[in-house]
Amino acid sequence: MGTHDNHRERMRERFISTGGNGFAPHELLEMLLYGATPRGDTNPAAHALIETFGSLDNVLNASFDDLKNVHGVGKTSAVMIKLVSKIAMECADGLRELETAGDFDTVGRQLITEFRAAGVERVFLILLDRKNRILHREFIGEGDFACARVDFRKIAELVLRKSASKVIIAHNHPDGNPNPSASDRATTINLEQFLKQIGVELKEHYIVTDCVYVGMKQVQGA
Repeated sequence: MGTHDNHRERMRERFISTGGNGFAPHELLEMLLYGATPRGDTNPAAHALIETFGSLDNVLNASFDDLKNVHGVGKTSAVMIKLVSKIAMECADGLRELETAGDFDTVGRQLITEFRAAGVERVFLILLDRKNRILHREFIGEGDFACARVDFRKIAELVLRKSASKVIIAHNHPDGNPNPSASDRATTINLEQFLKQIGVELKEHYIVTDCVYVGMKQVQGA
């Protein structure tokens, strides 16, 4: 096994153990390009992509021809990147509009994907306008295995900055048990009351595992 093979194996093991958390954008691209480049160092091409387009998001949104023209990125690598971009777009489609009859399940299924392979509890926020169109989405907190902190002040800052009317919040239970804890119930009640003070609706608080999701407002009969 050569030097690059050893490096790839270390990268794979690190990804398995962390779920990709803590990876720099160029490292994610480096690993993605393994599929297009069976042998050799993909790190220079990954760096070149970030330097050319400025961010991982811009790399995924770049045209096929622009990708192919980056030094070290050939046709096969460009196809791989555009394939991932297409998959990401398909996954995001379910969260763009939340007004259909399957709203709850559509969001729940997508959240399972968002949290997949997370080894610690994390908090995910989705901001909506009055028509349930997504304005913003991001992970806003991370905790240990037992508890992820929900920062109400940070949520309020994002709500005001994005002029959101509704909020969906979600956190995962890495142990696979979707049953809400007393803390989960209290957080839902407190967050809903907090948001009401600034004229914002808590649409749902999801608890997510690798294959199941639960809505706290449904559980509590809200």
